[in-house]
Amino acid sequence: PAAVGPGTDGDFTPARSTLGPRRSTAVHAALHALGVVADPWRDLKAAVRKDVSAGARKALWDAVARDGARGEEVDAWYRRVLADAFGGIALGPGDALPDTPPEAVPCFGGSDPVSAPFLEDHGLLAGGPGVPALHRVLVALAHAVPVADCPPLPDVCALLLSALPEACVFALARRLVRSGALTELRAAPPLPAQAPLRARARALRHAFADVAATHCPAAAARLRALQLPLADACRVWFDRFFVGALPYVTALRVVDTFLVEGAKVLMRVGIALLRAVGPQLAAARDAQGALEVLRRRPVAAEPP
Repeated sequence: PAAVGPGTDGDFTPARSTLGPRRSTAVHAALHALGVVADPWRDLKAAVRKDVSAGARKALWDAVARDGARGEEVDAWYRRVLADAFGGIALGPGDALPDTPPEAVPCFGGSDPVSAPFLEDHGLLAGGPGVPALHRVLVALAHAVPVADCPPLPDVCALLLSALPEACVFALARRLVRSGALTELRAAPPLPAQAPLRARARALRHAFADVAATHCPAAAARLRALQLPLADACRVWFDRFFVGALPYVTALRVVDTFLVEGAKVLMRVGIALLRAVGPQLAAARDAQGALEVLRRRPVAAEPP
């Protein structure tokens, strides 16, 4: 993310990051203890953009997820939600968590989290422990958050599970959904607070299309010539939080910076990707070919 593109200028205001004052203090303290930031009150953005180790990533995500609560409190809360979601079953601290029938796992309008391609993208083995954990988190979110349409949610939860226990994944994903941070990039005028998530997602994509027309004029013009609106074309990136479009380790770094800086990170990553695939878009013969280009991982996006 430190090299995914310059700051973007346009007629929009990025939604705030997920770090309020209390969470910001916890994140600074955790990363300072690990030596990631030299000063516990400074250099957070620069350190996270530069890259963080696996241990620092876990500390960052964990501090945001727990929001000052102890780990056992988050786990107890998650178990209560799961028990209610599974029909009021008894689920004590030491009880095994229930498995979820595949047909009961929600996708929130995004990728099917039961499908083999989805699990392969995230390196999850069928029958491995990560799959039932992901499915439980999604069921708990569907029960706890009144939203049926949030396409990035399955991929974001799978990304978070790479570093966090499922109770913390539930807590953090719930906060991201309730705040609108996953889909909201306020257009001018700002969307009302009660605007549905689908409307917020449209605002993000249309804001990106406006910015891309300035920063990637050739690519934007080519998509217009193919009668493929950029706001629709970029769904293959935003709806999956760039999983598949970027190396997986880079998608994890997008999560790092997104948690610290907010939705503007998604815009910058999108601009960088659009620049990277510009030559391939120029060679695309039709809209379907352009979509295939956008779905493929560009060579320029690979790390050195």
